[in-house]
Amino acid sequence: MMPKLKGSHPWALILCYPSDQTAPAWPGISYFNDLINSPTANGLYAWWQQMSGGRLDLSGSAVLGWYGLSNTLAQVNRMDRGRLVDTARAAATAARVDLSKYGHTLACVVGYAGGGNVGADVAWSTRATNGQPGWRWCANCEGLAFWDGSRSPGPCIAGGHHDHGGSGYYSLPHDTSFSNGQPGWSWCNKCEALSYNTANPAPCPGGGAHSFGGSANYVLRANSTADNEQQHWKWCRRCQALAFFDGSRQPGPCPLGGRHDHTTSADYSIPIAWAADMGWLGHECGHGFGLIHSFGTKP
Repeated sequence: MMPKLKGSHPWALILCYPSDQTAPAWPGISYFNDLINSPTANGLYAWWQQMSGGRLDLSGSAVLGWYGLSNTLAQVNRMDRGRLVDTARAAATAARVDLSKYGHTLACVVGYAGGGNVGADVAWSTRATNGQPGWRWCANCEGLAFWDGSRSPGPCIAGGHHDHGGSGYYSLPHDTSFSNGQPGWSWCNKCEALSYNTANPAPCPGGGAHSFGGSANYVLRANSTADNEQQHWKWCRRCQALAFFDGSRQPGPCPLGGRHDHTTSADYSIPIAWAADMGWLGHECGHGFGLIHSFGTKP
């Protein structure tokens, strides 16, 4: 039988990027600090504190890096988990970091295609997020609205505020162009939603017409099949807003009454912003603690 896990178990979260990549501007170091060091953020620290009933925490953990590796991304992706962890640890050691105080390593490398535990350690990956993160889907109106958690969500045409509880994390390119990209999309500073055609703004759930002051010029890609983008976003020909519609249910409510009219829309795709998968990360770190799979209550 394994001894019960309790007390502090510090991890070294080592951030690295291959020689032909760059350190991403987002997520920032504060994101990883919240993940590994904060008992109040919904990160790995809080995960294990809650799962253990307060008996175990990650106190003493540290975020180290970013460190540039001498290996290219292609070389990194030929590494198994153990070699990746060793490479990340070597980068931290070369930067004169004493790793002896950490019982576990969480090696996070930009673009790494693998991932999982190896002994007491975990190999992990992140990717750079292009564009502006912080965009969310609303479960009530099906629209895309900005919400970074710094304030309440914007007002929703379905009533109350946007409901972003079931949303993924999206990132919108702006003030640029790319293959099949359509510029001219804008953020409303009252309802936080994304709309087209600023010359004739539609009614806003926040009152009056949409207000686009302070907005960037956002660019949406049409008919893309990229793996890191979510398809089935549609323009409403009546209210000009962007909303999700994959045909599995009726369109969301339109500020002009009834439902969105997506009949003439292209199929737009929204880039998915990187965010830590807490289910996967908690699972793999559990293996790092020596826990095995459990699929039931029977011995």
